[in-house]
Amino acid sequence: MVTSTPVVYIKPPKGVPKPSALQSPRKNEITILLIGETGSGKTAFMSLLANLFHGCDPLELEEMNDKANESGHNKTQSQTKDATLYIINTSTGIKIRILDTPGLADTKGLKEDEVHKERINHAIQSNLKYIDAVCILANGTVERLGMATEYTLNQITKMFPYSIIDNIGFIFTHCDEFTRHVKLGDLPEALKAIRSSRDWVIQNPLAYNKSYRELAGDPSIAATLLKKGRRNLRDSYEAAVEKLNDWVGWLDSRKIQPTHEILRLYQMSTDIETQMSATWQRIARLSKEREEAKKLEHDLNGAKMSKKDVEERIKAQTEPTWETVETEEYNTICIEPTCHSNCHISCSIPFSLDGATLGNCCSAFPANWGSTARGLAAECTECGHTAQEHRHHYHKHEKKPRPIPEETKEALRSAATSEQTAAAALIFAEQRIKTSNADIQKAQATIRGLIEGYNQLALSHDFVGHIRSAIKMLQAHKSNLETEGAAEGDIQLIDQNIEQFQCKLDLLQEKREAGR
Repeated sequence: MVTSTPVVYIKPPKGVPKPSALQSPRKNEITILLIGETGSGKTAFMSLLANLFHGCDPLELEEMNDKANESGHNKTQSQTKDATLYIINTSTGIKIRILDTPGLADTKGLKEDEVHKERINHAIQSNLKYIDAVCILANGTVERLGMATEYTLNQITKMFPYSIIDNIGFIFTHCDEFTRHVKLGDLPEALKAIRSSRDWVIQNPLAYNKSYRELAGDPSIAATLLKKGRRNLRDSYEAAVEKLNDWVGWLDSRKIQPTHEILRLYQMSTDIETQMSATWQRIARLSKEREEAKKLEHDLNGAKMSKKDVEERIKAQTEPTWETVETEEYNTICIEPTCHSNCHISCSIPFSLDGATLGNCCSAFPANWGSTARGLAAECTECGHTAQEHRHHYHKHEKKPRPIPEETKEALRSAATSEQTAAAALIFAEQRIKTSNADIQKAQATIRGLIEGYNQLALSHDFVGHIRSAIKMLQAHKSNLETEGAAEGDIQLIDQNIEQFQCKLDLLQEKREAGR
């Protein structure tokens, strides 16, 4: 559920301002967005920055993040529940703003990532008009680029416009120059846009400090070991300060970037997703109509049919059918395949792709408000399906007629024999096939046009590549679940997600409908 972004002012420890351990930026204000894979150390990095800007020495380092915003999940799931804006005012009057974001590639599923991206964009829209840098954090100790990391980087290049390419930097965590394995030059072709970004390696002394304190509190630990620990902590601290001073210099040299292009790209992405959903339903309907027409054509060519049989077959193919039609405002509609309910026309809550947000806030789920909030499990009072089957769409369901062309009507009226009726019906079937093919191609072209506009703006220029990356990520997750002996229901859910992404991929590939 998208709520207002938490804003946390980080004050100096013990309330005593001290000179920054880092060089003072020339800018009066710096705004940084931290983003990366779950477990990459974004929040710990933010805490380190707060400590250093407040002048803490190695033994004074402490966690400065908002504990209330931690999820308590295991390390494969995002520890940060919501995007949080941290504000640090240094002793020299410099304001450092850091937007800490939930991790991507969460093992709770790719839908969770969509919720996280929605929260990130909501936080940007609500709090940031300009940014100085987007800092991508990644674990530098992995032997090779893992599926989760590759997927995360694909998602990041989908989220940000090419206009900020010079403002993107990498922080490789948990490593130094000797233990780092990942190199930007080794990134796959799909991520070539960010290969030339600046990068730094940071062995965060905050974690070392925590371990040292635990040992220092144990009276059985030898003094020589603690002395060695203090020396190593000091070395780690000084190395981090050296690296981060270079990083601060880079921040100083960045031209600030307005965030409206980020928000515009996100809106384009959500528009494409909703359009794809509606278009896929339309293509499924058109494909069914085409197959019905082909069967009629086949039957007319292969067997003699009475005039009554022909008329009944044509009538069945011209019954009104459900379609999705565009609307100026977004609505809460049911997307369960057999349901065509418009559950809340012109929904008044902020646009959301998160079913749980609709379940908790949309008026189609009034029994679910307040302390009884059930999120995705909430039942709609209009159609009875759960919130998981509902989405915001700039479309609504509408039953529309499928009229018989006037010339076909006239031919059927004037037909005196079964042969004449069959001939008129054959023309109708051929026209229906031709029209269905044209409508399918038009629907595909509309989506491809939207994606071309998106690709011109985005870092990666490859919307389809993001879908392929998501499929690979899901397949890897499925393999892990099977190895761990997960419940069959969990694996079936992954299969359903893979099928949904494959449908999107099919929709964007011209060859799917070409020549049929």
